[in-house]
Amino acid sequence: MRQSFQYKLFACKRLKHLHRTIDVSAEIWNHSVALHRRYYRLFKKTLPKAKLQAHLAKMRNGRRAHWKVVGSQSVQAITDRLYFGWEAFFRGDIKRPPTFRRRRKYRSFTLKQAGYKVLGHGRIKVLGRNYRFNQSRPLSGVIKTLTVRRDALRDIQISFSCDQVQQPEQAPKTGLSAGADFGLKDFLTLSTGERIAAPQPLKAQLRRLRNTQRRLSRKQKGSKSRNRARVAVARVHRKVANVRND
Repeated sequence: MRQSFQYKLFACKRLKHLHRTIDVSAEIWNHSVALHRRYYRLFKKTLPKAKLQAHLAKMRNGRRAHWKVVGSQSVQAITDRLYFGWEAFFRGDIKRPPTFRRRRKYRSFTLKQAGYKVLGHGRIKVLGRNYRFNQSRPLSGVIKTLTVRRDALRDIQISFSCDQVQQPEQAPKTGLSAGADFGLKDFLTLSTGERIAAPQPLKAQLRRLRNTQRRLSRKQKGSKSRNRARVAVARVHRKVANVRND
């Protein structure tokens, strides 16, 4: 069974290197999209993945030497993601094909067999630099890929995709039963008579989101105060997403 484990990196000056790697990954993505569009316009067919990967490797060893900050396997992961998107578009699963992305909105890069090493509890080496992360639960299974992702607040998170993860053992059956009733006044009323109040964290966060979005709409475009308001809206959006997941 495959499972994903996600952790947040602690803030440090070395995170600038990961931000730069994500920015360069965005540059490679946009170059690949432009090259594919040009090839399709000239020859009316899809650019073969092997040709695109060979072209990117030639560019990394030539005019775009700064692309080497992104490992070769990460470049392959970018092309894989592009072709997954194009295949989904041609099948009709999505409405739009992969398109250009701003650096600020580009989110991640992926490492496969090389480029990282787990040093111990809460410590990892990524692209030659050591980082600490909040390991809230232990890793298990065989690590297949590591994805470095940043959110709208520019916080960095790492996500491990692991194979051969053991499934938890099923709890023994006791033969006992219980009933619960959903209500408007009380969230749950148990068969034992216990009443559980209705928590409404999502409602409170949505109200907060409306207020922050109104403040954002009143700011002048291009101003520093608008950028601060945009960050505040992104922070509330992340909170709403976490509440929904919970």
